[in-house]
Amino acid sequence: MTHYEERLDKDLTDIRAQVAEMAGLVSTAVKDAMHALQTGDNKLAAATVLKDHPINRIMRKIDAMCHKFIAVHLPSA
Repeated sequence: MTHYEERLDKDLTDIRAQVAEMAGLVSTAVKDAMHALQTGDNKLAAATVLKDHPINRIMRKIDAMCHKFIAVHLPSA
């Protein structure tokens, strides 16, 4: 495997890892939101809203990683 292929694979692996991390957080948030809605638990609803901030941070990080990936690996795009 060439250096370029190794870098490409590493960058894709890093992006996939971040997406998987965010997916776990989103899954938990959806479950909590549904539970709060069904039970009328206002504290859980408020906590779920606050837990959205880390999800947003990861989403912005993934966006930046994807832009960097395109710039490095697909410069003509």
